[in-house]
Amino acid sequence: KDRLYTEKADSKLRRSAQTVMYYILDALVKILTPMTVFTAEEIWSKMKHTSDEEVRSPMLTSYPQVNEEWNDKALVEKWNRILEIKDVVAKELELKRADKVIGNSLEAEVVVTASGDDYKLLNENKDLIKDVIIISKLDVVEGTDEEITAVAKHTEMEKCERCWRYDEDIEDGLCPRCREVLGK
Repeated sequence: KDRLYTEKADSKLRRSAQTVMYYILDALVKILTPMTVFTAEEIWSKMKHTSDEEVRSPMLTSYPQVNEEWNDKALVEKWNRILEIKDVVAKELELKRADKVIGNSLEAEVVVTASGDDYKLLNENKDLIKDVIIISKLDVVEGTDEEITAVAKHTEMEKCERCWRYDEDIEDGLCPRCREVLGK
């Protein structure tokens, strides 16, 4: 969601998020049409459609089909592991929230200790995982144990006034990413 509000209107990250949301909405409307005809019709009338899809009603469309090009088992495995790592970090963040160390997850700096493939996955996807977990800083430490552990603390960094992330390089209230987006 963050990229929809903070990235440039034509950025690849923002446009890709919008595309995914469109495909999800399109499929949901088609699936829900038999049960919520009037609501589906109203949603359909507000959606943009390609020229080959210009049908007046979702009642006149086909049920959505699975796009086999999107069936990427390696990607599914990667995301399943990322979500498992997120669960480990989320438990730590909840403990810190309960202890009133942090208010929201963006106030946290997290150190994750992992080994083997998990360590490699974390290092190769550090920024992505940081966005998925919704934290301001992620450090990865190589451990010897197969278990993934996370330790969170309240950040000492400053908060960006635009995106609310905390960063070490805040200038005029903006983080480097927001300065780039705004051309400052």
